Amino acid sequence: MSQKEQEEMLQQKYAEMKYLEEKINESQEQLQMLEQQAEELHMSQIGLREFQKLKKGNEILIPLSTGIFAKAKLEEADWVLVNIGADTVVKQKAEQATDILAKQVEEIQELQQKIIVQIQRLVHKAKSTQKELKAIAEMA
Repeated sequence: MSQKEQEEMLQQKYAEMKYLEEKINESQEQLQMLEQQAEELHMSQIGLREFQKLKKGNEILIPLSTGIFAKAKLEEADWVLVNIGADTVVKQKAEQATDILAKQVEEIQELQQKIIVQIQRLVHKAKSTQKELKAIAEMA
């Protein structure tokens, strides 16, 4: 193998390593975002379970903005309004809303597992590419 061919192979493997590093970083960022979403859903589940313990007429605080609340009296404790997308809200039993949150958590966990497998494959490929890069560099 000529010097020029070695240099081209080194550049190619180096570019491949950089690409793999970027993909690993992107996948790790996706995983972190999913972890945050799962945590938010978990907190919503806790809040909904606490809500289900309330009775009609209980005073509650309604968040208007971050750190800003209004007092209100609860009229219905068994029902909640759920945004299903496209500016559409439907009335559902609180237990159904809890089930929806649980299903969303499951979907996020499945996606997390897929991303973890993807990261493992990318890391394996990066290690292999790194070995190839080292072998080519030692030939020079």
